[in-house]
Formats: sequence, structure tokens, C-alpha cells
Amino acid sequence: MSWCNLDLFGLLISFFIFCRTLGKRSIWFCSCSGGFTSTQNEVSLKPVAGPSGEGCFKPATSTDTLTDLAARKFSLNTDQKKTWAMNLYKSWWEQRCRSPSCDSRISWCAITNVDQISKGNLCHSLCCFVNEVRKQDGTEYPGNTIYQIVICLQFFLEGKGKDWKLLDDPEFLSLKNTVDNVMKQRMLEGVGERKPSEPISLLQENKMWADGVLGTSNPDQLRDTLLFLLGLNFALRGGEEHKNLRSPGFNSQLVLCSDESGVKYLEFTEDLKHKTNQGAEFTQEERSSSEGLWV
Repeated sequence: MSWCNLDLFGLLISFFIFCRTLGKRSIWFCSCSGGFTSTQNEVSLKPVAGPSGEGCFKPATSTDTLTDLAARKFSLNTDQKKTWAMNLYKSWWEQRCRSPSCDSRISWCAITNVDQISKGNLCHSLCCFVNEVRKQDGTEYPGNTIYQIVICLQFFLEGKGKDWKLLDDPEFLSLKNTVDNVMKQRMLEGVGERKPSEPISLLQENKMWADGVLGTSNPDQLRDTLLFLLGLNFALRGGEEHKNLRSPGFNSQLVLCSDESGVKYLEFTEDLKHKTNQGAEFTQEERSSSEGLWV
């Protein structure tokens, strides 16, 4: 008997002992739509029927419903990635099996028949797959994509009843090392490296003002202008920092100040320092670097 069952059993015993000691007193026990009633001498544990006449509980849950509720759910995007990763591995496996150099450990690793796959054979097969998989045009996948492919294959195996952690279980240590080394190699080769965003020049900014992209003529234009000016003057990077910007009030990041000549400006205090921006640099005449917005 588990601890939960023992605890529940003890609660029931205590409840019945309590009911035996009630004597002549009358107590009413209420449930969600009806309740448990008692007379003066004995307690009736029969639930009072609700409006539907069936008590306050749902009908018995079917086995199919329980199985569906217990299954792990994924978003539509993740399901699509799982299917893509599985098809990618299947195409590689079929081509590898047609190769004269294919060994038996790979031939036994058909992803569509997971019941016949052992951890050792799958680890060897995935190590080869990670190193050999390519895009349709023959170019290599970035390291992050390789990692995502392995994780999606793990999700696929979980859906087939194989609760194997491809990058954590000790049986897949060779796969983990292979993925790490391939990711490092792709990073050194610059595969999938993102180019830093180019900053907006003063010429481009003036054109946005002239073309009406920035201004105060309508609500949408005003919103876009505030987004641009706050990001420009306070060095906000990404929508999350705009969203988390705290307006004047308790623990505000913005303070209305005045300089020596009486000109008012908003002073911004950031929570954490940003990582170094790798974009192009402006001179002081081209773009002010002070964290203030003159109003």
C-alpha cells in the first residue's frame, strides 16, 4: 500500500471515528451540487443528487480518453518539425542502406520500426547521420539545426514509446560528443552565421521623416515614432525590452530631468548592460551615445 493510500485510509478512519462521536448532534456535509446529509443518530454518506440527478461527477472516463490525456502534447509547429526530421533521417537511411559501405548496425536502425532498434545501433547510426546529413543543394546545415534535428528525433521516439534521451543517456555519449564537435566545426567554418544588423543612418532617418513613416499625424504613425526613438536613444534591442520598459512610477526606468539651460529630457536607467553591439560605429557628430531623450 502506497503512502498516498495509507494517508487516505487514515483520513477515512478518522472521519468515521468522528462520526461515531457525534452523538445526538446533527451535522450537514455539503458537496458541490448537493451534499452529504446526516440524521441525529447516524451519518448518511449517500451523496445528494444534483440538478441532473447524477451527482456532481462526470461519467466514467473511457480508456481512450485517459490514454489521450496521458500522452505528451506538442504544438503544431513542433509536430511539423518532428515529421521533417524523421523524413530527413529516413531518406538518409534508405540511401545509406543502398551503399556498399553500409554496415549491419545502420541497416537495423529503420526509424519506422523502432521496436527493433537498440540503443547501441541507434547511437552509431545517428553519429553517422549527424556528420553526413546535408541540404538538398549539398550545403551543410548550421550547428543549431543539427541540434534541433536530434531533439526532434527524440520527440518522435518518445511518441513511439521509447523514452530515450539522445543527448543525456550514457548509452548515447558518443552521439552527444559528435553533435558537440559538429556544432563547433560548423561555427568555426561560419556555417549559418548571422550577419549583424546594419544600423539606420541619418540619411535613412531623415527620409523616414520626410516620407511620413515617422511623425505625429495619426496613432499608428505616433506609435512607430515612439518605438523608433525609444529604441534609438535608449539602445533597446528587441521587442522584449520595449515591452518591459517601466514608465514613470514605482521603480521607474525613466526620470524627467533638466539640464543647466533648463531644457527637459528623459533619463533612462537600464537594468543590465547589453552585450557589445557588433554593428557599425557612428562618430559623435553622426549619432549621440548618451542615454537620454530630449523633450
